[in-house]
Amino acid sequence: MLDAFIRKGARRILLTRTTEHQKDKNEDAITSMVFSPIQFMSPEDAFTCFKAVLPNLPRHVTGQPVSSVHVEFWPSVMVEDARVEPDLRAEIRFADYSSLVLIGEMKWGSVITREQIHKERETVNGGDAYVFAIIKTRGTCTADGLGCNELRTWTDVHRSICDLSGSQPSSSVRRWATLVSEFLEIAEQLVFNGFREINIHELPKSDQSTIFFGQNNVNGHLNRQFKLPGPEAALEEKDWIFYNRRART
Repeated sequence: MLDAFIRKGARRILLTRTTEHQKDKNEDAITSMVFSPIQFMSPEDAFTCFKAVLPNLPRHVTGQPVSSVHVEFWPSVMVEDARVEPDLRAEIRFADYSSLVLIGEMKWGSVITREQIHKERETVNGGDAYVFAIIKTRGTCTADGLGCNELRTWTDVHRSICDLSGSQPSSSVRRWATLVSEFLEIAEQLVFNGFREINIHELPKSDQSTIFFGQNNVNGHLNRQFKLPGPEAALEEKDWIFYNRRART
């Protein structure tokens, strides 16, 4: 699905619940697109991906080599009299026979609550649990406030994965990082990386006081121009505002 979304323009996963006349499935589809490939990797590569998404995770483990990683999506667990389904459950076992269970809750357009995190933590009975959440906008949410070990935005994840794609020798991790980075870029969870060099002779000519234009990230040429209505009296000086369409925040 990652390839179809990036290469062929498949977009059905980002339709609204109104369009589909059913429950919004964006969060489930995005969770699967980002994390499903990890379940087919070697334990070392899978753990590398999780550490990239969750930079605080290494502080919670002993540093022992990983022996196995088992990933589940939406496992159904009874907690007291209620059924709880965290988005992701990953059991990580280490060479010293210790283990850690990752519990993840991913949000795209809906609200996350402390009660939800508390219930999902209770799905791990007697084991060491590391509960994380990924949301679109942090707002006033904090990890402590929600009761999770780590709270990240999708933009945070994108930034970490961008760093991983350029520094990872493993081909499977590098390919995963590249595809997920491109997906999050299309989904507008963007990371600002600065502007490329712009040829002053390519600047659009305008009598407007302020002008916006985007830069084509493929060949470096200007590809789109946006103008704001100028004042009644044209100003002698112009404010030029540049942005890179593939790197804006």
